[in-house]
Amino acid sequence: MVLDIFFRKPNRRAGGSVEDLDRVIAAIESFAPRQYKKERELYYYNYRMVAAYRGPLMLLLESLCQEKAFSNDEFAFGREIFLRLKDFYDVKNTLPEVKALADPSLRRKFQDLFRFFFGKKGRWPSEI
Repeated sequence: MVLDIFFRKPNRRAGGSVEDLDRVIAAIESFAPRQYKKERELYYYNYRMVAAYRGPLMLLLESLCQEKAFSNDEFAFGREIFLRLKDFYDVKNTLPEVKALADPSLRRKFQDLFRFFFGKKGRWPSEI
C-alpha cells in the first residue's frame, strides 16, 4: 500500500532513525571543538542520510560520546574508535583488521577524527 511508505517505523538494524543520530550529534557538539564543525559535518554527519552508513555511523558517534569513560585508558578507547571507524568506512566488511591497521588512509582518517572531535591527537592502536 502506498501509505505504508509514510508510516513505516525506522529500521533499528540500520542504526535507528535520523532523529536518533541527531540527538547523538547534539551531544557531541556540546563538547567538540567548534573550529572543526564543518569538517565533522562534511566527513561524518552527512552520511546519516544514507541507510547503509547509518548503523556504523551511529555506533561510531556513540563511542565518541563515551570519551570520558575511557579517558583513563587511551589504548582501549583508541582501539574501540579504530574498530568503529573501520566499520564505518568498510561497510561491506571486506578489509581484514590486520590490513586495516597497515592502511595509511585509515590511519590518517583516525588522526583526523581525533582532531575534529576532540582537538587532540589520538593514539594509534598498534595491535588488536
